[in-house]
Amino acid sequence: MQARIDTWEDGVHVRRVALYPSHDSSQSRRMLNYGSFALSSTTLGLAALRGLDAIWVYNSPASIAIPMWASKYLLGVPHVLHVMDLWPDSILLSGFGGNSLSKGIIHRALDTWCSTMYKTAASVAYVSPGLSKELVNRGVPESKLHYVPVWADETATQVVDPIPRSHWNVTDDDLLMLYAGTIGASQGLDTVIEALALLDRGSKVTCLFAGTGTAVTHLKSLAQERGLNNVIFLGQVPREQMPGIMAAADLHIVSLRDSPLALITMPSKIQSTLACGKPFIAILNGDAKDSAVESGSAFPALPGNPASVAQAIRTALLMDRQELAAMGRRGMCHYKDNFAAELGVDKIESLLVSAAHRI
Repeated sequence: MQARIDTWEDGVHVRRVALYPSHDSSQSRRMLNYGSFALSSTTLGLAALRGLDAIWVYNSPASIAIPMWASKYLLGVPHVLHVMDLWPDSILLSGFGGNSLSKGIIHRALDTWCSTMYKTAASVAYVSPGLSKELVNRGVPESKLHYVPVWADETATQVVDPIPRSHWNVTDDDLLMLYAGTIGASQGLDTVIEALALLDRGSKVTCLFAGTGTAVTHLKSLAQERGLNNVIFLGQVPREQMPGIMAAADLHIVSLRDSPLALITMPSKIQSTLACGKPFIAILNGDAKDSAVESGSAFPALPGNPASVAQAIRTALLMDRQELAAMGRRGMCHYKDNFAAELGVDKIESLLVSAAHRI
């Protein structure tokens, strides 16, 4: 495998660097994943940043600080830090690190590391309203904070012809649900399986799970234990196939396990679901739930409460395809008005210009 690959895409020079690919439950492999990217992007990617006026930094994982600081102090390039999730809180929620990370010197060191990231950034953007208060509590001046919600990959969510439902032996009368994305502990998807088990056996519902993660084996076992034959695990799906699968589903699923961090977390699946014009079951609390309800395209349900999720599915079953499609269209309009890429890019560009002018 090449250590680095340089390409030109739409007139933009792109340098890709090597990393150790792992997002499984192994702590050592996850650390290799985070560390290898930080090392290779610093040693192999830094030269590509020379001469830039400012850099936009997507702040997850926190090891991105190494090339970020190298570009600032070795090349003199300021940066805008876009906080997608809080470290170390987010990795604690995923179960990474166990008790050794949840307390003690390692946790304090990571807190200091992240605080230094905020301090050295020219400005700090955040993706959900609740993150602002938390960042202020962690010492970031309000004057440095800017709300810039994340946008969807609009090439992956474009409306296309759906993959025929017969591909999964699903009839036209079935309500076809889809969860697509990381399947880990923090998504709390066992609630979906338990909810499906609460439905009447005659309910015409099929649920697809597209993606991989640490919880896949558990969910497969749980579905088998509950005797569910209407749950299909697709595994890792090629990116080019996802728009067709997303278009085929009548109802999408966005889910986060309940936790204090989940109250201020904004999963990017909300934007991608809104952008593709589909209604969804929002198994969420906090900022994410508020955003979903405001879109007019969500069936809200309580995290960790299978009965609540089952009721949301029953409500969707009572609606015809035209009603569901109308909900999806409302969601797409909400995305264009609040989350579209052009809106977010304009805000980030403004912050980059300000950062460059402060030198």
